[in-house]
Order: sequence, then C-alpha cells, then structure tokens
Amino acid sequence: MAPKTRPDPNVADPLSEPTVNRRLWAAYLQRGFTRADVAKRLEVSYQSVDSWDTEKTTPSLDVLVRASQLVQYSMDELCFGHHPPKLRRAEGELSRDAIKLLLVELGASSAEIEALGEHEQSPAGRFQRFTRTYVGAFVGAYRAAVKAGCTHKQALDGAKAEAAKARASVDAVGRGIGAPVTTQELREMGERIRKTHSTTHRKVPPRKR
Repeated sequence: MAPKTRPDPNVADPLSEPTVNRRLWAAYLQRGFTRADVAKRLEVSYQSVDSWDTEKTTPSLDVLVRASQLVQYSMDELCFGHHPPKLRRAEGELSRDAIKLLLVELGASSAEIEALGEHEQSPAGRFQRFTRTYVGAFVGAYRAAVKAGCTHKQALDGAKAEAAKARASVDAVGRGIGAPVTTQELREMGERIRKTHSTTHRKVPPRKR
C-alpha cells in the first residue's frame, strides 16, 4: 500500500487547520458531506473539489461564499481560522427595526421581504451580518433575478451570493464608520445587478407536451 501523502484534516476543529483549503475540507467532513456531495451542492466538478483538498487550486471568491453557507462557517472563519486579523469594517449590523425601515426605503415588495426573511431564518442566515449594503444588494439581486425569469430558489441563491460579495467589497474599501451606503447607491447597485442578470438568465418557455 502506498504511503499517505497528506494527513487527514482536523474534523473536530476545522478552524485549527493552517490553510483555507484544509479548513474547508475539514468543515465539510464535519458536516457529514462527501467530496461528491460538495461538488453537487456547489455546482462544480468532483475534480475541482479534489484539487482544493490537495491544495493544487483554491476556490474562487463566489464559490467560497457559497461553500461558507454550506458548511455553516463564516467567511472570516474559513479564510483566517481562529486568528482573523482586526478588520476595520465599514458598516455595522442592522437591528430588525432598521432592516424594516431600509426595506421601506428600497420599496421592497412582499415577495422580496419574504425571501429576505426566509434567508434570515435559514442556518446560513444566522452567520451573516445584515448591513445596509447586504440587505440592499440582496433585495436588488432577488428582484433582478425574478424579472429575468429565475425560479424562487435560483433568485434566492443568487441574491445571497451577490449580497455577500457586495458587503465584502464595501468592507474592503474601508468606508469610515458612520458613512453608510446611501439608498440611492443601493438602488444603483440593484440596477447594475438587474442588467447583469438580464443578459445571463433568460426565461425558458415551458416545454410542449
């Protein structure tokens, strides 16, 4: 029998692993997923997951966002383990009352509000920071995806990924505390997302019986 070339990850404490690849590997094993399960749920090839586990490649940002939701660890935890850097975040987390006011500002429909509520109550939603940017991008992306003909699940999954990316971008820019994203900026973000979705998601006509 050939000797093992890589030690098994620490499933009991994924965040103790030294790299993002090994933390993700340990985390999905901890949740009881196989490599094939991860490939199917993240809509990537089995070979891609294998290359992450062997550290030949690293997941892209959008895939890592979805992976963090799958394994129920935050992006900070997956990226930095037990010792995240002290990041200066641009926006604080909104209270429930503040979220309601923002939804009114954005003119969110009942379907968009229900979709956000569904996300908030999901296991993945418990690990999210609901900032102005996150909520605004979620609503804009969900609205755009529905207009483009996506199903509720497709729109919900897309909205979660877009919201996480938008919030990460704002955090990276490092806006000063007390300078939140304006409602106009959120609407403009939603319009950009709508244009992107309208060119990538076409409504498929029902199949003739």
